[in-house]
Amino acid sequence: MGQMTVKIGERMYRMPKGKYRELLAVAKEQIPTGVYAVEKGSYAELRKDVCRSAGEVKRLRRKWKMAGFKALTNGI
Repeated sequence: MGQMTVKIGERMYRMPKGKYRELLAVAKEQIPTGVYAVEKGSYAELRKDVCRSAGEVKRLRRKWKMAGFKALTNGI
């Protein structure tokens, strides 16, 4: 299935993609409106970017896209 390198806080972890998807499900529940993860290839970073509005979420998503990442968000 493949391996992912995942940054959580200051630490880096290697894990199968299936375990990473399970971790994403938990992270998604923790952020009602905002960015909970960004991905690029086999690298991912769990985030806790809480936003106050849908517009703020869109701006953050655009910022990450410009840097080459896919932003996983809630709230829009």
